[in-house]
Formats: sequence, C-alpha cells, structure tokens
Amino acid sequence: MQHPISDIMHKLNSRYAISFNRRHDHDGHLFQGRYHSVLIESIEQFTATSRYIHLNPVKANIVKNPAEYKWSSYKAFQIGKPNMHVNPTQILHYFQTPQNYEEYVMRGSDPISHP
Repeated sequence: MQHPISDIMHKLNSRYAISFNRRHDHDGHLFQGRYHSVLIESIEQFTATSRYIHLNPVKANIVKNPAEYKWSSYKAFQIGKPNMHVNPTQILHYFQTPQNYEEYVMRGSDPISHP
C-alpha cells in the first residue's frame, strides 16, 4: 500500500517529537516549519534534487564522498547495492549508466547538464 510522503513525515515527526518531549521534559513543537514539499515538475529538478540529497552529507562535512555515508541511498544509484527504500531506475534512466550519474553528482553544484 502506498502512503503519501507528507503523511509519513507527519507521523514520523509527531512520534519523534512526543518521545523527545517526554525524554527531555519539554512541551511544544519540536519541528515547526521543518518539513515542506515542492512539486518537482521537470527532469532537471528531479535529477538536481537527487544530487542535492546525495551531497548533503558531503556539504555537512560528515564524509568526503557520498558513498561513505552509511545512511545514504547513494550506493544503490552508484553500484546497484540493493536498498529496499529506493528504486534508482528512473534517475539512472536519464543517465544511461551509474557511472554517468556518479559523474553528475560529483560535479556538485555545476550547472545541470546530462551526459
């Protein structure tokens, strides 16, 4: 059964906030304004969003390469490592090969161009 991402995020944030508030004897909103959604309307937005997500740990100086971040889905895109939470087929369709996608991601914030 498919559930809208907004419902999943709402439930996840609510449960975590309740747990956090109990643990820290805190009241009130924990994630107010943290989650929002934007409709992706083009291939360029879709691929740029994927790159943005995969580069977040690098930009936060947690790792030097997105493949090093253990919570990332990047390896499913880069080397085809199975991940039950993602299906890289659509993104990789635009790049033909995982290597082309990896090159695109590693170019970082360069203007969007496809191989």
